Amino acid sequence: VNEILFISVFGESLLNDGVAVVFYRMFVSFTEIGTENLITMDYVNGGISYLVVCFGGIGVGLLVALCASFITNIVFCGAAMKQYVKANVPEQALLSINYFIK
Repeated sequence: VNEILFISVFGESLLNDGVAVVFYRMFVSFTEIGTENLITMDYVNGGISYLVVCFGGIGVGLLVALCASFITNIVFCGAAMKQYVKANVPEQALLSINYFIK
């Protein structure tokens, strides 16, 4: 399967699932209120809840990506600097590091 096609379809299905849940809950609350009792503020609140879910998902995704990027950077920095640190750290500091790690 083409990877770009898979990513596009998977992302689209995730977006549709979230939108479907928000719209379902919004329309259920509209039916509970009753069509004759709906006011403009109900529609505004429904739109706001939709935007909160959309941008909240984007925010959570960016936060997780930032954390994963930070962890990956630290791991690769440590792996790349290992040979230079061992050669340039005094013996007493190396003993302290080994004691702290164990």
